[in-house]
Amino acid sequence: MNNNKNKTGAASALSLAVQYGQEGDEEPPSRSRVRSLLRAALPGGGDVGVRFVGAKESARYNKTYRGKSGATNVLSFPYQSEGGKVCGDIVVCAPLAEREARRAGMPASGHYAHLIVHAALHLAGHTHDQNADAKKMQSAEREILRRFKITNAPHLQQ
Repeated sequence: MNNNKNKTGAASALSLAVQYGQEGDEEPPSRSRVRSLLRAALPGGGDVGVRFVGAKESARYNKTYRGKSGATNVLSFPYQSEGGKVCGDIVVCAPLAEREARRAGMPASGHYAHLIVHAALHLAGHTHDQNADAKKMQSAEREILRRFKITNAPHLQQ
């Protein structure tokens, strides 16, 4: 059942490309799981690419686009929206995401879900630069993740 309807009641279109450049020790989310997460986070639809990468590729993107050294768990690259549709790419560092999940004592699947939702919200224009913005974004993340029965993301707990 698709709960993501546009103003006319039709299902919102989500164009999705998923690439598995490098996986961690655990199975990354399936294409259908990624689609479900993005539909929940982007009810207006969108055109999104998601790529799972290793630490070297993540570090290269992090240095090139953020000027920071080392791998990062997730990056989002928003593009110009087209008619309210969100467009962009998400890059998830699989080994780092899994290591963070182990340290937090949560399943990797839950942490992957959180990172994808977090990045999708960035594509939709959410930020966490200011405290009020961070609270609003975290509230949206909690609401979306609860739909998937994910309640143990450490920094999202109240």
